[in-house]
Amino acid sequence: MIVTVIIALLSSIAIPKFRNVQVRAHVNSIVADGELLLTGFQEFHSDNYSYPNATSNPFLNLVTFEPLRSMGYYQGNMLDRLNNSQADSYDSPDDQGPNQEFWVLVTPRIDPSYQIVIASSDNVPLGSGEWMEGVYTYKDGELIAGPGVTPRG
Repeated sequence: MIVTVIIALLSSIAIPKFRNVQVRAHVNSIVADGELLLTGFQEFHSDNYSYPNATSNPFLNLVTFEPLRSMGYYQGNMLDRLNNSQADSYDSPDDQGPNQEFWVLVTPRIDPSYQIVIASSDNVPLGSGEWMEGVYTYKDGELIAGPGVTPRG
C-alpha cells in the first residue's frame, strides 16, 4: 500500500510537469515555423512591393497560406499543429500604404490559452498599437515572448 501511495504521489507531480514540457515544445515549434512564415512574407513583399491582401487577390488563404506556399515563399508545416488546422485571422492594414503591413494570428491545437502573432504591423490584435516586427507569443492574452521581450511563462 505504501508503494502505491508513493507511485501516486510521484505521478501527481510528474504528469503535470510532462504536460507543461509537451505544451512548451509544441508552442516553440509553431514559433519556429512562424519565423519561416515571417521570412516568407518579407520575401513576398520584397518581390511584389506589398503583402498579400486580406480581401482581394492575391489574398492570404488561412487554410493553405496561399499564395505564399505555391510561390515558394513558405514551405513550413505549422497548419497541422493549429486549431482547426488553419490560422485564426489575417489582415494587411492600409494605414502605412496599400498592403504595406500584415499580421497573422494562430492558436495552437494543444493549448488554446496560447496565441502566436506573426507580424510586421502596428495594428496587431493583442498588441499595444506600437510597431511589432517578428513572432510574438501570448498566454491568456498577455505577451510572454517575442523580439525585445524577456521570455516568461
